[in-house]
Amino acid sequence: MYTKEEAYEKVSQLVERFSDQVSSYKKSEYNETLTRKDFY
Repeated sequence: MYTKEEAYEKVSQLVERFSDQVSSYKKSEYNETLTRKDFY
């Protein structure tokens, strides 16, 4: 279980990573398996 601060930091990191790579996520080659790998 995360503290509120740890959870905020983790979510912030995921949002930043998503924002940086959003164009690659929109490609048809990017599938569910890759999503699980990248965001688990």
